[in-house]
Parts: sequence; structure tokens; C-alpha cells
Amino acid sequence: MSRLMNASRPVRGPAAGGTRMLTMLAGAAVATWWVLRRVRTRRISIAGQVALVTGGSRGLGFLVARDLVREGCRVAICARDPAELDRARASLIADGDGQRGADVRGPDVLALTCDVTDAAAVDRLIADVIAHFGRLDILVNNAGIIQVGSLDTLGLADFQQTMAVNFWGTVHTTLAALSQLRRRRGRIVNVTSIGGRVAVPRLLPYDCAKFAAYGFSEGLHAELARDGVSVTTVVPGLMRTGSASFATFKTRGDERWFSIAARTPGLTMHARRAARQIVAALKRRDARAVLGTPAKLLRLANDLVPRLTAPALSAAHRLLPGAARSRGF
Repeated sequence: MSRLMNASRPVRGPAAGGTRMLTMLAGAAVATWWVLRRVRTRRISIAGQVALVTGGSRGLGFLVARDLVREGCRVAICARDPAELDRARASLIADGDGQRGADVRGPDVLALTCDVTDAAAVDRLIADVIAHFGRLDILVNNAGIIQVGSLDTLGLADFQQTMAVNFWGTVHTTLAALSQLRRRRGRIVNVTSIGGRVAVPRLLPYDCAKFAAYGFSEGLHAELARDGVSVTTVVPGLMRTGSASFATFKTRGDERWFSIAARTPGLTMHARRAARQIVAALKRRDARAVLGTPAKLLRLANDLVPRLTAPALSAAHRLLPGAARSRGF
């Protein structure tokens, strides 16, 4: 009987002990890497540098600008709405004053009205920023619009408008600022999207523009490295930014599911956390920053098993409101 009992027990030989040891060492290595990365980020200072954040009057852009102010940067923000810009500037200054205390000079924040689809207006924007601050070290391309709708509700103008803001806006500001950023060995951050890696249903114009912005950003990284200019491509998933309030909805019922998805923890990432991660990646001069577990998993699944992700996305589209009208697409 004792032999039978002994035979039923799992064998715990050197192999099992070696596996446990490797697992512990791997865990320790990951923990050490994470701690060192956090320490290194804290030691990198961008205080005193000048940053421009496009689309900086609200949402993620505003939060990135706020974190840059807290890092000690002098910050310019631009957007199309003057009243919204004034409110954002006042909030950034008040927040900066609170961080520093009453006995320390408050932050230097410049708010400029600009439509990034207009190349001449962008040239004036960059000139005004340099005239005010004397330099430009950091460019954060964040301006963007979102149109939600099935393909049969979209026209050529929708694609042109989204490309004009989300792609050409990024190109205009980058080219206008490039000579200054080369001189300063500066930093460029391009906020793209997981929609620029995996085509998400109901966001086709947005997907196209973000695919283009992603390619532009990756190409910039390769070409500008020799000049000492770092380019960070940010790939966020869904974020809780209130973007549903500013999106344009083309299909009836899309506003409801989009709003629910944009507010769901676990599926989305809070914009405050995203902003912190963007500034940390900027400071380290990382080549790429994928934000949020869902975005990381979707990108990985699409890279490894595209034959599964494509049907899954098609099925998701068919479940959304109004899919019957566009099933032929």
C-alpha cells in the first residue's frame, strides 16, 4: 500500500526545482527592470524646456500639457476654440501655481488659436512660439477628430476632413518645427491610436488617418535619430477622456455604444494615466509607447493571428446598430 501511495505522488526532481528557480529569477528580473525604469524616468529632467501641445485645450492634450507644466516645462497649447483655450490656460497656470507654492514664480503658458490643417497658420504658430519662448524643444502632436459610423453613412468629405486634421495636421507641425527641433536635439511625440495598427469597425476615416500618422511617425524615428531628435509613437487604446461628447456620429445608435465603451473601466484607460505614461516615454526618448492592456493584447493578437482577429472584428461590426444596411460592405 505504501508503495502505491508513493507511486501516486508527483515526482519532485531537479527539473521541477529548476523550473521554479527560473520562474523566480524571471520574476525578479522583470521587477528589477520595472524599478530601474521608474528611477531612470524620475532622474531625467526636462525642466525649463519649451513644449508645444496641439489639441491642448481639452482631453488628453490638456492633461499632457498639465503634466509638462508640473515637470517644469514652459508650455504652449493650440486649438481652434479661443474660449476653450483661455479656460485651459487659466487652469494650467492655477495648477502650476499650486504645485510650486506662492513664493515661486508660476508657470509660463502660452495659448494660441490655430487650425493645424492650414499649413500657413501652422508656420505662424511655430514662429509665435519661438518668438515668445526663444526656442522649442518638445512637440506633441495630439490634435485629432473622431467620426463614428458605418461605411454607407460616410462620404469622401469625411475621409478628407479626418486626414486633414489627424494626418496632415501632424505633418504640418512637424515640418514647420523641424529645423528648431534639430537645433535643440529635441523630442517629437505623435499620438496615434490602436486604430492605426488594427482597423476598428465604424472608425474607417479615423483608422486611415491614424495608419498614415503611425507610418509617418515610425519613418521620422528612423530618419531623425542621426540628428539627435527622438520620435515617440504613442499607440493608445480606448481612453476615458470624454471624447464621446466631441465625436461626430453618422449611424443611429452608435453614440450609445461608443459612450458606454469609452466609460468602461478595464476596456478603457483613464486619460490621466495615459498622459503620465506619455510624458514618461517622452522623457526617456522611447521609440514607442502602447497604452493600455486591451490595446497591447489587440495589437499582439493581430500580429500573431490575423486570421482570427479579422473575423472577430467583422462579427463585432455586425452586432452594432445599423449593420444590416451595410452588410454588403
